[in-house]
Amino acid sequence: MAAAHTRASLTLADWKSPRIGGHIATRFALSTPSERLRIESLTLLHGVAYPMASVILHFCHRDPYPILDVRALWSLGTEEPSSGYTFDFWLRYTTTCRDFAAAAGCDLRTLDRALWGYSKARG
Repeated sequence: MAAAHTRASLTLADWKSPRIGGHIATRFALSTPSERLRIESLTLLHGVAYPMASVILHFCHRDPYPILDVRALWSLGTEEPSSGYTFDFWLRYTTTCRDFAAAAGCDLRTLDRALWGYSKARG
């Protein structure tokens, strides 16, 4: 229900003033307490899919988020889902990365770089 409300709000904002739609979506994504709405509101923006939305959350949100990247997935022994990314896939990936970072005693940026680097060196 909340996702439908968000879509309706963004549609109305786009109709009223197309120039501000992205500002509304990003402000909403960075302020909502809902993990689902954080990522999914960003994917409503033109040209933003889960990988790009994960970059926005990684660098702009106060909570820790990993970057969804094919090299990082490879390093974890996971492939991109053939049917496309979903919230459930992204949340499992995010939780896994948070758990690995906590166990390693590092931040998610360090983990992202390590996963990417491992894939580049071994892949």
